[in-house]
Amino acid sequence: DPHLYKKDMNNSGLRRNDIMKLYLVRHGETLWNREHILQGQLDSPLTQKGIGGAEKIREALSGIEFTKVYTSHQIRSMVTADIILEGRKDISYTVEPYIAEMSYGHWQGKTMEEICESPESEAQYMNYFRHPEKFVPVEGGERFEDVIKRAELFIDRLRKEHESDDVILAVSHGVFIKALFVMIRKLNISEFWEKPFITNCSISIFDIKDDSIEILSEVETSHLGEHQVTTAETDYIKKKE
Repeated sequence: DPHLYKKDMNNSGLRRNDIMKLYLVRHGETLWNREHILQGQLDSPLTQKGIGGAEKIREALSGIEFTKVYTSHQIRSMVTADIILEGRKDISYTVEPYIAEMSYGHWQGKTMEEICESPESEAQYMNYFRHPEKFVPVEGGERFEDVIKRAELFIDRLRKEHESDDVILAVSHGVFIKALFVMIRKLNISEFWEKPFITNCSISIFDIKDDSIEILSEVETSHLGEHQVTTAETDYIKKKE
């Protein structure tokens, strides 16, 4: 729905009322997304579908004037932000490490099959998806609680550093975005993977109030058309079953 991104906006794209709005998007599809390699805080290039999806976000959000744009320090997020902001001469992005992807330590850069070569590693990988409350990261990796804490810190920063009517864009990653939803809904870690899946180039919209957050749109993908991605990140688990 092309009108989805213009709700509560006047002709200049500025808010009519005094509630901060956050547009949170996941980066475009990457080569490792497509090849089912765990990226974490490593990077791989955007695919043509990922580039096209970012261009579709740019079109969908073209009528909105953002007062601030954040991206993680990861290349796939920054490249996606560059595409979205193309043609906007009055704004650039700020790198915000809080909204980076979950770190997986030495699992990063490996396929699911490579991660699951040892019984111990396979057990933790299965926990990651099926029993996240039992997941214990490898050295250098993060717990789900760590990512949820980063989501809290990011929202705290927005409330402290922005005006109540600011309109903010943030380009982030699947697990971070999921962690924000878990935080808002006060879910248990065991409920972390409840649907929907955070697809590439999806847009979620929030009202950030002083004492609460309202979810206006969750993982919207209607703008993507042929650039829609269905990344089967749980293929290995499906095969195990």
